[in-house]
Amino acid sequence: MTWRVYTMPRPASAFNWMPTLARIRELVEADGGQFALRLVDAEYEAATEAARAFGWDGQFMEEPHVFTLPNADSMQFGLVWTQPDDRLTTFIVSPRRLPWLE
Repeated sequence: MTWRVYTMPRPASAFNWMPTLARIRELVEADGGQFALRLVDAEYEAATEAARAFGWDGQFMEEPHVFTLPNADSMQFGLVWTQPDDRLTTFIVSPRRLPWLE
């Protein structure tokens, strides 16, 4: 999957209403077992690699949160988190283009 990375200042509302990656992993493991969990973990690794290439320093202010996007035949997930730098840079990593963030 090709990940698209966007940055923005941390929004005032934060992301507490979105499930965390840890919660999604629990749900996926309960529903799909170890194979499905390995797929989520592999996509997470690819997403964070893409973010590193875009300037993420590898630190989380708080754990990543997950958002979902509809696709033609399935749902896909993306990740959002804030880096604890002086600008509180927020990374949005998506499997689909988000033109309003460009």
